[in-house]
Amino acid sequence: MTRDTIVQLFPHRGEPDTADSDEESGRPVVYTDDQPRHVLQNMVKVIHEANDPPAVFSRAGRLVHLMTPSGCEGPCFLPLNKQRLLKILIEMADWRKRTGNGEAPSIPPSRIMDALLEASNISFPELEAVTTVPVFGKNFELIAMHGYHPDHRVYFHDQHGLGGYPCPRLDPAEARSLLLESVCDFPFADDAGRAHAIALMVLPFIRRAIGAGSTPLHVIESASPGSGKGRLADLVSVIATGEPCKPTTMGASYSENAKKLTSLLLAGTAASPIILLDNVPQDRTLDDATLAAFLTTTRPTDRLLGGNQMAVLQNQAVWILTANNLRCSTELSRRSIWIRIDPKTERPWLRKDFVHGDLLSWAREHRRRLVQACMSLVRTWIEEGSPRWHGAPLGSFEYWSSVLGGILDVAGIPAFLENAISTCTEADVETEEWRALASLWWERFGRAPVKASDLLEPCLNGELLAEIVGFGGRRSQVSRLGRALNRNLGRVFGKFQVKLERSAVRSSARYTLAPIGPGSATASKTDSTDTA
Repeated sequence: MTRDTIVQLFPHRGEPDTADSDEESGRPVVYTDDQPRHVLQNMVKVIHEANDPPAVFSRAGRLVHLMTPSGCEGPCFLPLNKQRLLKILIEMADWRKRTGNGEAPSIPPSRIMDALLEASNISFPELEAVTTVPVFGKNFELIAMHGYHPDHRVYFHDQHGLGGYPCPRLDPAEARSLLLESVCDFPFADDAGRAHAIALMVLPFIRRAIGAGSTPLHVIESASPGSGKGRLADLVSVIATGEPCKPTTMGASYSENAKKLTSLLLAGTAASPIILLDNVPQDRTLDDATLAAFLTTTRPTDRLLGGNQMAVLQNQAVWILTANNLRCSTELSRRSIWIRIDPKTERPWLRKDFVHGDLLSWAREHRRRLVQACMSLVRTWIEEGSPRWHGAPLGSFEYWSSVLGGILDVAGIPAFLENAISTCTEADVETEEWRALASLWWERFGRAPVKASDLLEPCLNGELLAEIVGFGGRRSQVSRLGRALNRNLGRVFGKFQVKLERSAVRSSARYTLAPIGPGSATASKTDSTDTA
């Protein structure tokens, strides 16, 4: 780090102090009784000059330290707190203070370390992820050499000899066969589920190449426990990271989930961290605005716990959710792709007819070839000219659809997104209930303006929208239903569109249904409106 750089980082008057060098140790000497800004400047200089190859990085607006904790397979980044910073500074320099008799040993000043940890204008190498497998970065550039890649902000730790140039690869047919073999024990309900499982395996290797493009929630579901949902998620994680998933559960509130998801993204050390939301309860309709927003936001921001500092996160995660017969809101169902497992047996956990009895052990044993298989599918697609998939894309995930669909097309794996409409419709219970309510509404009131209180009885009698109206008193239920109607103004349910009667007084809003589509003109002439 040059003197000009220090001046640029700390635009104070005058030249910064230059740390002296101890003749015995050869390490720089920093005097802690200098002007605070000079101590801070020298503190930064000491770290910069010893940071080659880099071990101290900036990530999401805070400093992190690349290290290998005991018990971990490879390196990860940990937040650089005061204790770790103190250890680094003591190892890198000699700290002294001047006295009347000369000099005495000292330690880095606590307040200066606080200032360094909170500073946002100090330049350190940017690090977003650590990977132990080769991955594709921006513009599908292969990251396969051990070490830090500043252009991609990724550190590749080639612990298992999976990288290097030329990066080992498999024949395309062999790669396809091996990946299909890895999922041969899962009784998928349809070919689309199998295609989505292979797409999920490939995604961690190209997630950074997709970049600002969003990726959907991968829902692995079945009708009963013990069908292999978690095992499939673990298989994907073992191939990409060497370890099974670390599952988490959905919280009870939006704020709790926001903190949890933010922490997961901050803590994720893989190039594409795999976030598994495990076993959503069957008696609960999944409706979480925070999760829905995270799925379509590549740079979410949130306040760091314990302070007011905002973190700008990099959402490069692979999102997986497991559930039995998932019921979810419209916002989440349209942001999901579906992998349904159907063992067609009463106790699927007692099955013994497996090709790979211990699938995860088999995956670890063959991990090198499985990684090469995933990489080979992508490289073959690139060599074919990166043809895009031309099927109907998943809304909000168009780039993901075109890339993953293209890779599977070239690999000869059919049925990508073929179940998108049917499974989304089955899971979107909320829309189905609104459609049923619209039919009852029209049958009873026709075009007549109605209040929320008028629609409460059809809801209760038809057992519709129970989670929306709740189980409180009548006033509470009417209020909740009114808010839900306001949120759905303009939406079409079946053959009808919900509208607000513009002449209504604000304190007693009235709503109407308007027929949509063929025959609506006839319906408008013949409907009865005197039954309200």
